[in-house]
Amino acid sequence: MSKRKWSGLAKQRQGQLGVNAVERVVLQEWASRWQSVDAHNDDGVDGLIFLERSGNLTGQIIYVQVKCHQIVPVDNRIRVQLPKTQGEKPTDPWRRWERLIGAAILVHVDPATLDSHWIDLQGLPSSQEAVDVPLAQKFDRDARHTIAKLCGTLHRDVVAKKVQTTASDFPHLRSCDHIQPASRQFYRELKEIRIGDSDYQVIFTREGWRHITRPKRPELTRFQSFVLLGVIRPLLAAMSPSDLKMQPTPHVKTLDEYFILKALVVFPFRQASVVKIVLHRAPTDEPNHFRFHTIYEPRRRKAIAGK
Repeated sequence: MSKRKWSGLAKQRQGQLGVNAVERVVLQEWASRWQSVDAHNDDGVDGLIFLERSGNLTGQIIYVQVKCHQIVPVDNRIRVQLPKTQGEKPTDPWRRWERLIGAAILVHVDPATLDSHWIDLQGLPSSQEAVDVPLAQKFDRDARHTIAKLCGTLHRDVVAKKVQTTASDFPHLRSCDHIQPASRQFYRELKEIRIGDSDYQVIFTREGWRHITRPKRPELTRFQSFVLLGVIRPLLAAMSPSDLKMQPTPHVKTLDEYFILKALVVFPFRQASVVKIVLHRAPTDEPNHFRFHTIYEPRRRKAIAGK
């Protein structure tokens, strides 16, 4: 057997050891699924991780490039050259991972110890041709939570209840008055609204208005709440009591319980977005009575994939 062929087989075997090490962590420590990508289909991705929770797929996908080489760390980092495909331009290395919906990571596996470390491949400068993998970022059980967050929120947003709004839901935005007094009048008219067809009611008090207009709140965030007031009626109409989700109390000293209603809202004048309404209930309130607290877009300041 020629020396070149033997070297190629050894390199292939070493690469498979790296893939096996990553697969073991995914199956045993993450309790998730691993799908290898055939070599002839490999374009910067050696495998895919499908995250699970309690045996069910979460919808989060992580694309993985595996490198298994003996590299001496420098300053607690491992410098790994990125693979290139034939005809790829110098500015192209990152683009294949930027196009992927989900997370994309590189995992370096030490062929002697099988210790593995990872780095995020998305959001890096396109001119780079190598990455410095930190030794502090071990690819193990504890890495799952951090890497899962790189997937963004799209997997949750697409399954949220969908609410369609129309121009008639936003009369305060088409008023000749300034947006704040027009929104104030619109808020007064809300008064009490049922959640769906149930006897659960949401009461709109001065307290709720004071909260969304408090002076310490950024001006543009207040403006956003004014715009979203038109979402309240159609969102509550589309919900049911089973959609109420309790959330942690934001203030330590209060005994009130806080709940959220969330939906993917389609607007007639802008892109769709996830919207949350926060409600609260005092210990003295009726069990089916809630007070409006605030309304906002939890994905603000984030990109389209929720990252």
